Amino acid sequence: MAPLIDPGDLPDAARALTDLVAVAIVHVISTGGPTTKGDIIAQTGASPTTVTARLDHLEHVGLVIVSLGTGERWGRRVVYDIDRAAVGLALDAKRTYLLGGET
Repeated sequence: MAPLIDPGDLPDAARALTDLVAVAIVHVISTGGPTTKGDIIAQTGASPTTVTARLDHLEHVGLVIVSLGTGERWGRRVVYDIDRAAVGLALDAKRTYLLGGET
């Protein structure tokens, strides 16, 4: 018998939004505007290690936009924003997955 839930059917960006810390990070940025990692840590209550890992993943899947490239970040103020269109597409994919194509 096939597993009831196969998250492999979801695009990576949609799967990223199944993690509660990632969802909290997207919420903090979307409601408060572009912000720093320190502000995200303070507002979510998650550990710095957890926030860093989730931000890296959210950037990798295209949901978070970073003000500086990876090699330019050391010792500089990095600001995180969201790609609203990408978040919308990820949510649409989750809706389709959960509701079987119904809107």
